[in-house]
Amino acid sequence: WDLAQEYFGKTLYQSDASINQGCDLPLIFHVRCAVGHELKLPGAENLEYCDIAIRLNDERKANGGDPNEFILTENTHNAAALVLRNLNRFDEAAERYRLGLIANPDCFELLVNAGGLYGDLGYHDEAMQYYSRALQMSPDSPELITNIGWLLELKGHLQPARQHYIKALELLGGYPPPQIVNNLKNVEVRIEQQHNMPIDEVEGPGLGGDVSGQDEL
Repeated sequence: WDLAQEYFGKTLYQSDASINQGCDLPLIFHVRCAVGHELKLPGAENLEYCDIAIRLNDERKANGGDPNEFILTENTHNAAALVLRNLNRFDEAAERYRLGLIANPDCFELLVNAGGLYGDLGYHDEAMQYYSRALQMSPDSPELITNIGWLLELKGHLQPARQHYIKALELLGGYPPPQIVNNLKNVEVRIEQQHNMPIDEVEGPGLGGDVSGQDEL
C-alpha cells in the first residue's frame, strides 16, 4: 500500500501539472478524479474533474476529434459514482451507473458496482439483477459469486448462499480470503441451527450442482 500511494502521488502531481499547463485531454481529468478518490482527496473536487473529463470528451467527439484521445465515458461515470457513494449521495451514484450502462450495457465493472450499491441500500432484488447480468459475462469470477452468495444469505436462501461461497473458494484455489471463509462458516452455522443437525447431514436444494447458472438467482 505504501508503494501504491507513492505511485498515486506521482500520478497526482503529473496530472495536476498537466492541467495547470493547459492540457485539455479528457484522460488527464479522468485520471485526476480517479487518483484523487484513491488518495481520499475532497470528493466534490474529484467529482468536478470527472465531469470535466466527460464534457471534454463529448466536445471532442462532436467536433470530430482524434478517436485516440477519447475516453470510455462508462469508466468515468463509474469513477464518479464511487466518489458520490463516499459522499453518501446514493441517488446520484445510481444515476451515474445508469448513464455508464447506457454508454456500455456490457461493462462488467459497472454492473458489479451498481449491484453493490443497490445491495448496500437494501434493494436486494435490484442488486441481483445487476449481478445476474454480470455473471453472464464472467461466470467464473470468485468476487462476483461471493457477492451473489452474500445477497442470497441476506434474502434467507442459506443453502444456495453456501454453495456460492464454496464455488468461490474453489475458483480461488490455495489462496482463500478470510472473509469468504468466514462467510461460509457463518452460513453453515445458520443452516445447522435451522435444521438442528450437522451440515454434512443437511439435505435440500442448493447443496449441490452448478452455481454458475441462473436457476438459483
